[in-house]
Amino acid sequence: MQEIIGSDFDSIQDWTEPREVMPYLLSIVGVIDRLSLDLLPYQQPFLIQPIWKTEGKSSKLAEQCLDVFVWSDLAFTRLFVDLTKFEARIEKSISRQIRSAIWLFKMLDDFGSSVCVMQ
Repeated sequence: MQEIIGSDFDSIQDWTEPREVMPYLLSIVGVIDRLSLDLLPYQQPFLIQPIWKTEGKSSKLAEQCLDVFVWSDLAFTRLFVDLTKFEARIEKSISRQIRSAIWLFKMLDDFGSSVCVMQ
C-alpha cells in the first residue's frame, strides 16, 4: 500500500488543520482515484437504493414504478471524491466532502502502514 500512497504526506502533523492538509488535497484525491481503479475488479455491492417513478410531476405511481440502483463500495466513494476534485481548486476551507475524502485517505494510509508493520 505504501508504494501506492508514497511518503509525500509524511510532513502533515495535524490532519485536522486545513492549512496543513489543503496543499495536498489534489494529491490525496489522486491516490484515492488510483486505488479505486486498481480495486475495480474487487468491488462489491454496498447499498441498494430504491427509486419510485411517478407519472410526470404527479404523485400517481407509474405502471413500472419501482426500480433499484445498486451502489458498489467503490462507487459510493464517488459521492464525495468527484466533488472534492472540483472544490480543491477553489476552496480554502474544508467542506464535508473534502473532510470525507481526507479521512478516507487517512484511514487507507493508516491501514497500509499497519499492514506493513505486521508483515
